[in-house]
Amino acid sequence: MTLLSVQNLSVRFGQNPPVVNGVSFQIAKGETLALVGESGSGKSVTALSIMQLLDYPYASHPSGSVKFNGRELIGADEYVLRDFRGNRAAMIFQEPMTSLNPLHTIEKQVAETMILHAGMTKDDAAERVKELLELVGLRDAGRRLNALPHELSGGERQRVMIAMALANNPDLLIADEPTTALDVTVQAQILNLLSSLQKRLGLAVLFISHDLDVVARVASRVCVMKDGQIVETGTADTVLKNPAHSYTKMLVASKPSGAPVCCAKDAPELVKAENIQVSFALKKSFFGKTLSELKAVDGVTVTIKEGQAVGLVGESGSGKSTLGFSLLRLQKADGKIIFDGEDISALKGEKLRRLRTQMQIVFQDPYSSLSPRLTVEQIVAEGLNVHRRDLTADRKKALIEQAVKDVGLSTDILNRYPNMFSGGQRQRIALARALVLRPRLIVLDEPTSALDVTVQAQMIELLKNLQKQYKMAYLFISHDMRVVKALAEYIYVMKDGRIVESGENPGLFETPRQPYTQNLMAAAFDL
Repeated sequence: MTLLSVQNLSVRFGQNPPVVNGVSFQIAKGETLALVGESGSGKSVTALSIMQLLDYPYASHPSGSVKFNGRELIGADEYVLRDFRGNRAAMIFQEPMTSLNPLHTIEKQVAETMILHAGMTKDDAAERVKELLELVGLRDAGRRLNALPHELSGGERQRVMIAMALANNPDLLIADEPTTALDVTVQAQILNLLSSLQKRLGLAVLFISHDLDVVARVASRVCVMKDGQIVETGTADTVLKNPAHSYTKMLVASKPSGAPVCCAKDAPELVKAENIQVSFALKKSFFGKTLSELKAVDGVTVTIKEGQAVGLVGESGSGKSTLGFSLLRLQKADGKIIFDGEDISALKGEKLRRLRTQMQIVFQDPYSSLSPRLTVEQIVAEGLNVHRRDLTADRKKALIEQAVKDVGLSTDILNRYPNMFSGGQRQRIALARALVLRPRLIVLDEPTSALDVTVQAQMIELLKNLQKQYKMAYLFISHDMRVVKALAEYIYVMKDGRIVESGENPGLFETPRQPYTQNLMAAAFDL
């Protein structure tokens, strides 16, 4: 029985050509259909059209139909749409930080949909919230109910989003890159969870992803999108193992590969961090005294050589991002940080500002790190405006254009705004902003998590080339072991705020010593 029917769907923004053009597919009750394709192919726009969440009236449907259980959704009144969105369908968004209210606790946000749409009491909803958070694998779920979104890692925020989507047991789940921000072990858990929910509830899933290994595991059918159109469709086994279309063949062939760039054997130390410690208060008294705390980083020591790519891996909440922020002096930490022979642990004011030209960061969530009020040109120019005021307008323009080209984007996009781009395209803009100053160290916090497989491969090669050309060093924070293996010369493994294992590539991948590392490797390469 057909649950969702999409027929000849087209989407246009303003007077521009359609970004989705004549898309048709059906999803039966209990079925998983995957939409795959590169960033900007129209996957997310198609999903938002189904939920009627586009920027109307700027967005419009020149043609097409979206029916759920035979009821037309395009042009439906708000009463019909509210029932559909609240009880019949749910969506897991690609960027959890922008989907969660920064001022409300996790408990309040997950409970809200059950109170509004299912009529639960606050007490019943509170109990259900804890169950859902434990179900999606949030660490210390009971203690994290009062946490705010910024106090969680990217992966933890994504788990909260999944819990919210499952709260009212929907018939249709639209999952837009639901495992993008999750570490490999939790990826496997979430995929198993979705599979079990399907069997138990007869849940239908529209699964949007650029990770073909994940798609192969969860989907029964696959639709391949390119430039707003479906170019190939069929069973997952047929499409992914024996693709017919040249575009699909390219996607299947695009996987992270190759060996990392090795720095010179006698390369000096660029960064030496010793006994780094960071704690966050979980509970405070009325007078501000800390009653309990979480040690996010617990006595960590790491070294990064000049021109070296260092990988930092571990599950969500292990302290990876916090450690990266600490090295850049973006997070208050105890311990000593040496950069190019200088102790920067206590630097302040103008001295710290000058140091910023030599170290940059690409954040995990590109949307929240890009100002919605600035054009791409203004965003990429931010570092130059602060640190290179000596540049002429023509020279600054040339540097901006080169940075944009370096990350695989056209200079035609310079006058556009972040909301006009896909998640992967926004991440490339964030990378261009970091690259424009040609820093000596870039902390890359899950920089490829939002990128499709072809752009991942391009980005890895780009980072390698820049590393060779400028002797640039990277701290590459990621849960994607395939990407880390292709890029990082040396790897640190974090668990519960501590380094539990470290070693060179490929030795660490071939013979991991610690059970924790072994589990990470098994989960990554068995997907």
